[in-house]
Formats: sequence, C-alpha cells, structure tokens
Amino acid sequence: MPMTIQWDIILTGHVQDVGMRLMVREMAQKMKLSGTVYNAGNNNVKIHVVGTESILKDFKKWLVSNPGSSRIEDIVVRESKPGTFDDFSITY
Repeated sequence: MPMTIQWDIILTGHVQDVGMRLMVREMAQKMKLSGTVYNAGNNNVKIHVVGTESILKDFKKWLVSNPGSSRIEDIVVRESKPGTFDDFSITY
C-alpha cells in the first residue's frame, strides 16, 4: 500500500479574491485528498494536503496550470508529518 505523506504548500501571486480556496477544495475532494486551505495574507494561500506522493504530484501539476483566473507566481512545497484530517476543508 502506498505511503501517505503531507505537503505544506504556499502559493504566491494573484491567488486571493479569485476563488482559489474553493477551487483547491473542489480538486482535493475529487482527488480524495484530505487537509485544509486558507488565505495567509500578503497574496499567499497556504495548503496542508495529505495523500500518496503520486496523487500529490498530480495535485501540484493542477496548481501549476493556474486554475481559474489565478496567476500563481511561486509554489513552495515542503513535506511534513501527516496531520489528521477527516476531509478537505477551507479554514477561515
């Protein structure tokens, strides 16, 4: 069985006020990932996402495609110890 890992992702650019958190949640749920997404200020959105490495790589490819009207200028990914998330949600 593939190992579950967590990625902590920071998106920088035009990622606020474009529905980014909603799009991230929708895609994460479609991909059966768990975690959370939230606005972090300073034109940043932070994502904590848990899944297998191969699915997380597909999730990152989707982010790189600049979904919706977002314009992602930088994506920082760090692996961390998996959290315990029941589903994928937006944190306000």
